[in-house]
Amino acid sequence: MAVYGYVRVSTKQQSEDGLSLDAQQRILEGYAMMQGLNSRS
Repeated sequence: MAVYGYVRVSTKQQSEDGLSLDAQQRILEGYAMMQGLNSRS
């Protein structure tokens, strides 16, 4: 079974002041790992 995560920011300010794409990806990968799912980048 394939599982997908989606990361995004709407504006440049969000990428600078909010969660960057890299940070969002790390969060998703951590969650997948805790659920016993394999992560592929």
